[in-house]
Amino acid sequence: MRNNISMDEKLRGFSEHSLNRAHDEQDFESITRALGVALFTEKEVIVTVWSEEEDQSIRGKITKFDRTSRRFRVENAEEYSWISFDDVRSIDLII
Repeated sequence: MRNNISMDEKLRGFSEHSLNRAHDEQDFESITRALGVALFTEKEVIVTVWSEEEDQSIRGKITKFDRTSRRFRVENAEEYSWISFDDVRSIDLII
C-alpha cells in the first residue's frame, strides 16, 4: 500500500546542517535523493553508517521515516534497524 504523503513532506525538517558528517553539499543531496527514491519505490538499499572504528553497512528496505527524531528504519528478512539521518555516510539503491 502506497503512502500519499509527498517526498517533500516526508523530508521536511532536514536541512544541510542536519547531515553534520557529510563532506559537502553534494553528499547531502545524494543521500536525501536516495532516501526519497527508496521510500517511494520500495527498492532495496545499502545504507553505510558512520562509526568511529569502522563504517557499517546495512542492507534492506527503508520502511519507515520519522521526521521528529530524524531517523529511518531499514528492514530485511532477519532484522531491522533505526538509523539516525546524521550518521549516514551514503545510501546506495540496489537495482
